[in-house]
Amino acid sequence: MNGSDVLVSPPNGTDQTVFTISTAEKVVEISLLAVVFFFAFCGNLLVWVSVLWKPSLRKETANYLILSLSAADMTVAAFNLPYTVSAVARGGWVLGDGVCTFLGFTNMITFVASVMNLAAIGINRFCIIVHYSKYPTYFDRRGTALTITGVWVLSILLAAPPLIGWAEYSYLPGQSICFCNWPSSVSYTFFMVAMCFGGPSSSMAFCYTRIIMAVRESRRRVRQGNEQASRQATPVRPVRSVFLRPQASGSTNKNTQGRFKSLTSIKSQSEDGTVHLTEKPKPSSNLLTVPRTPRPVSKHQIKHAFQTNNTADNITTICNDGSSSTSHGNPPYSAQAAESSTSILRRHQEAKKRKDREDDIKLTKSFVVVIVVFTICWLPFCVTMFWSVFSPTPVPRLVDMATLMLGYSNSCWNPIIYGVMNNKFRAVFKEILRKIFRCNLT
Repeated sequence: MNGSDVLVSPPNGTDQTVFTISTAEKVVEISLLAVVFFFAFCGNLLVWVSVLWKPSLRKETANYLILSLSAADMTVAAFNLPYTVSAVARGGWVLGDGVCTFLGFTNMITFVASVMNLAAIGINRFCIIVHYSKYPTYFDRRGTALTITGVWVLSILLAAPPLIGWAEYSYLPGQSICFCNWPSSVSYTFFMVAMCFGGPSSSMAFCYTRIIMAVRESRRRVRQGNEQASRQATPVRPVRSVFLRPQASGSTNKNTQGRFKSLTSIKSQSEDGTVHLTEKPKPSSNLLTVPRTPRPVSKHQIKHAFQTNNTADNITTICNDGSSSTSHGNPPYSAQAAESSTSILRRHQEAKKRKDREDDIKLTKSFVVVIVVFTICWLPFCVTMFWSVFSPTPVPRLVDMATLMLGYSNSCWNPIIYGVMNNKFRAVFKEILRKIFRCNLT
């Protein structure tokens, strides 16, 4: 024909619609499919290399669900896209019904697996944010492996009915692919809509709604706790430090002797900052902790406090107003304001938990974006699916191919979303790409 090809469904197909496309349209379609293939395959391969190569990503079980989703996208790129390009270039399907049925089956498996993986990821995020205590039980390595296995087994089972007569897989000339011929079984069409859209969509809506509610409630409690702590806080007159020196026998410092015979532990603090000590000192009691926020002390006062002479150590009291007084005694039981290592470790652990939770929330946000993008990419395809089932007017090829291209492009977006929204993936992506380009340059 003059610069055009005729695309007709194969003999076993129920759709006998004939489409005519020009050579220019072929070039545009093949070029777009090639771009989608490149980014989908390379991007998802980069995700696999990142998780398997980097221990920090490999130890997080949620990333194996990402690999499962990525495997579905790579299957689309590696097995389905090349045959679509071949069908467009040749003007129809020439590889036989058996190959077409097999490719239609794999197309359906990858489509269902993508939806089911997104639902599994939603449940994973729900457990780690809302029910963190149960997360290690359900999503350890074994639990995650069982989840991924279940996703793929379910996808195969849902894609199998056309192989045994409930609907059929055939070549669809409007999209140049082998897929389910939806008009061949309206009941299977509604069944797949319920199983692949109704169930997963309801699950994801429930999980992410609960996640949003839990995050808001957590932030509300933190905000209330901070406000309550601020209201309950009362200003105190802080004590800098207290140095206790045992009274040596024969000391001539009567003031010191009288003071340290009876004053041993902090009982109260008067308005002028004087610390009252009571109870007899215990030999092992060499540390007193006074948890007060210090006022600034000059370098001269600090230096003066730690000066010694030839006969005795100085005992220095630094008052609240910054003044100091010194008396003399012998080597001390020391009592200094200090934090225990246990409290420091506890604060470090709490800070790590907060950071891990923030990372989980960020990862959850990226998954929400993945779901939104998936819906945007595949919803038009589903609309044309119902159009082909219920409308007597065939779907125009331009519309059919546009919705197919948009659906295929979903396989490209997920690696980009991880790279943009996830700091860990972004860092590993950069590291791998730097190594690749460095090797190419050398």
